[in-house]
Amino acid sequence: MDGLVNIRKWRMISGGKKKSCTVLFPRNLRGSCLSLPSGVESASVFCPNWARRLEFNIMKQVLLCVLLSLSLSANVLALGNAGAGKTKAAVCGGCHGVDGNSALPTYPKLAGQNERYIAQQLTDFKTGKTRSNAIMQGMATPLSRQDIADIGTYFQSQSISSTAPFDKEKAAQGRNLYNGGNLQTGVPACKACHGPAGAGNAGSGYPQLTGQYVPYTLSQLKAFKDGSRSNDKNQVMRVIVKKLTAKDMESVANYIASLKQ
Repeated sequence: MDGLVNIRKWRMISGGKKKSCTVLFPRNLRGSCLSLPSGVESASVFCPNWARRLEFNIMKQVLLCVLLSLSLSANVLALGNAGAGKTKAAVCGGCHGVDGNSALPTYPKLAGQNERYIAQQLTDFKTGKTRSNAIMQGMATPLSRQDIADIGTYFQSQSISSTAPFDKEKAAQGRNLYNGGNLQTGVPACKACHGPAGAGNAGSGYPQLTGQYVPYTLSQLKAFKDGSRSNDKNQVMRVIVKKLTAKDMESVANYIASLKQ
């Protein structure tokens, strides 16, 4: 039982009925957000002692959740400190701006970006497997997990200072695609994951897009399309961009640049 805290009651759905069961939270997973298998309402890690009392199909789901949780436990992000992150992020200011408001359209604005997304990108740059950039890999390589968390938390605490330059006509065309998608081509609405104002979803790790530069957004859409960037969860972005035309991407990139916090 070492390392387990917070015994709680959670509900499961079995045969249309809700059942209560005991959940044990490991210390290093407390407060984390996990993707759960179908049928599980909410949980972190389940205690196997009660699993045998559930129906067989529920047992399989629970065991799957246990395995997923344990495999993720070693990679849970450290809690970041914005004050420490400000000092550590000083070197980032040359390209991204001291407060995360980049002055150059080829470098993304990081102000207000959620910590989880920033941490994931730095980790991916560090390994260079799913997102590769020689400059960023050099910057990320010496960073520890705590450094990454601190930097992400600092930038998350900042605010976008202004929208990026955009073409009003193209932005007007991109508005419909961003907000409503395209049923004919099977493109979902961008706001479903990134929010109506582009704030993103910190819990799910979906990035903030608000006021992002057109050239940078376009470069990332193209990277997902040609496969040079592949760190999107469940290939979500790669599947979507394959259905986008060059005009679609340019239009939606301009609309994203027009979004305000």
